[in-house]
Amino acid sequence: NLLEQSLKIYKNYSENYVGVSWVLGYLGNVYREIGDYEKAKKILEQSLIICRKHFPENHVYVASSLAYLGRIYGEMGDYTKAKNLLKKSLATYEDNYGKDHIETIRVLESLGQVYCLEGHFDKGEALIKQALQVLQLKKYSESYIPLENLAKLYIKKHTQMLNKGNEQQSQEFKEKATAYLKQALAILRKSFPENSWHISRIQNELKNFK
Repeated sequence: NLLEQSLKIYKNYSENYVGVSWVLGYLGNVYREIGDYEKAKKILEQSLIICRKHFPENHVYVASSLAYLGRIYGEMGDYTKAKNLLKKSLATYEDNYGKDHIETIRVLESLGQVYCLEGHFDKGEALIKQALQVLQLKKYSESYIPLENLAKLYIKKHTQMLNKGNEQQSQEFKEKATAYLKQALAILRKSFPENSWHISRIQNELKNFK
């Protein structure tokens, strides 16, 4: 509601004002978070069109729009397009901010997630762990995100091995997933109130995975 109010104010100034692009980017990402991918994609495409009217292709604002769109396409199953957009965004952030900047790392982690969704677990895990290493080194609370995604990856591996009848390997993957979830929960408890949705979510994942 607040973003839509902001969008209306910016549009009163100009439909193509750069502020419209910024708000559309945030708004599209919110729709992605709540699972309305089609609406999110439409909004984020509008954001990118306006952004490109104001900035060159190698600008970080364009990179931000590309990253938002890349995450959407990943969630929607268009992994090739998602990877292309995220790689382009990643290159721009690396050129402008360096490889260890928080914005660069966020895109790197998103790229790893897409590889995992695609089924390329080894590649995805390597990228997520690379992002995690930087976040932990800089002591960012956001390190819970790659930890949680690594847990999801090992839950998938656990299920695969379980279906194949390999109980020993399945148990090993289950233990790794549980360890990652516990690490994520420990970080969240240092940075968020106990009634945080993030904490409740991880607690429920641990409870359901016993």
